[in-house]
Amino acid sequence: MANYYRDSLKDVEAYVPGEQPRDIEQYIKLNTNENPYPPSPVVEHTVRHFNAEDLRVYPDPVFSELRRRAASVFKVPAERIFVANGSDEALSLIMRIAIDPGDRVAYPYPTYVLYRTLAQIAGAETVEVDLREDFNLPEDFPEKAGKVTFLARPNSPTANLFDQQVVEQTLSRSSGLVVVDEAYAAFSGTTMLDHLDRYPNLVVLRTLSKSYGLAGLRVGFAFAGAEVIEALYRVKDSYNINAFSQAVAQAALSDVGYMKSTAAQIIQTRRRALDRLVRQGFRVYPSAANFVFAEHERLSGKQIYEALKDKKILVRYFDQRRLQAGVRISIGTEEQMERLGEVLDEILGG
Repeated sequence: MANYYRDSLKDVEAYVPGEQPRDIEQYIKLNTNENPYPPSPVVEHTVRHFNAEDLRVYPDPVFSELRRRAASVFKVPAERIFVANGSDEALSLIMRIAIDPGDRVAYPYPTYVLYRTLAQIAGAETVEVDLREDFNLPEDFPEKAGKVTFLARPNSPTANLFDQQVVEQTLSRSSGLVVVDEAYAAFSGTTMLDHLDRYPNLVVLRTLSKSYGLAGLRVGFAFAGAEVIEALYRVKDSYNINAFSQAVAQAALSDVGYMKSTAAQIIQTRRRALDRLVRQGFRVYPSAANFVFAEHERLSGKQIYEALKDKKILVRYFDQRRLQAGVRISIGTEEQMERLGEVLDEILGG
């Protein structure tokens, strides 16, 4: 049998997303960290009035208007912004510009598993640094940095913020790129964007998937020094962001107030949900994201996941070392979280 593939692909572990049942409307879906609220009315208006004639021609390959809008929102010059087909594409392109086979790629464990997948695809040496028992970075993490180092802040699936001092030490001591993935920054109240001038090796990622409620749009951003941004432009696909996505993304960024209001509602709901989970006997780790990671004193993560799924509530279970005791629960609406609490009462009391 012919072998058409690179030898290194044999060891690649494909990224497995949260399940999407065919009869999804029958479930309360708290397993993929999606925003439970619809996008801004400005977005809806743009979608309804999008001119299909614009699809006849190629989109702007350098997303000029979208970058100008993003520059205004994020307070970063447009020439230091790259727009990607979701922040996942930005992660992939960072590997493309920085990593040769055998180069070191470092990241904590546990964290977003796509980092490992991308490192394996590139044929890199992967360095997984175990987080402390409380899921914070160990003090010696900066010494483990690679040619590319990934740090999700807040981290997924643990929901916590890594200590900024350790992050800055990593930036100071590393000769490679340090990618701070801020997919959930709107729920944390903190960012590394204001450190771009201080650290030329810093790359900050953002996405419209979470706080803007646009997971289906696939638009993300990379913020970095001009040299890094120029390199990303050199290796990207010709037209990686379609005309429709560019228009809708501009509309979303024109209504930051709406995003902030829904994020504030999610934070408030998160606080109430966390308190109830604690009362139900869960150990809930501090959360700066739109989800929590919770372990129960009597039930394993798999038992909780399966019992909730039987009741048509989806949460995320990770059959991985250090995560098997708990589940990751996305924060839904107040009504969804109330239903979650009621079902958990039934399960735990049964």
